[in-house]
Amino acid sequence: MRGKRGLLPTLILVSLLAVPSTAHADMGLPMIIIAWPGMGVMLIPVVALEVFVLMRLFGTPVGRTVEVAATSNIVSTVVGIPVTWVILGVFQSITMGGRGGPSVETLVGKCLAVTWQAPWLMPHESDAY
Repeated sequence: MRGKRGLLPTLILVSLLAVPSTAHADMGLPMIIIAWPGMGVMLIPVVALEVFVLMRLFGTPVGRTVEVAATSNIVSTVVGIPVTWVILGVFQSITMGGRGGPSVETLVGKCLAVTWQAPWLMPHESDAY
């Protein structure tokens, strides 16, 4: 009986993989994937600086200060960055920051593209090299 249960999902998977489809490599790049690791690494010096400042200003004990600074920064990073990315992505979509947005032919267009397309960098094949 157990073998028959696994047969249907396997047949569905094989059938889907057997169906040819067109691959598209020009979808752009979600920049959160690129930025997230760096933001995680930067938590360490940010927390250290905050601990130093808070201890100097308020004279709080080291352990409690590290706990509060680390927790608040981790929560704000884990929640704030994805929320900001979604808001910027919606703004980019609404204002045509993607295809049909600023041309990267000029310096102004390149500056606009790098800021306007911060959440989702559109492919610019002509400038790839």
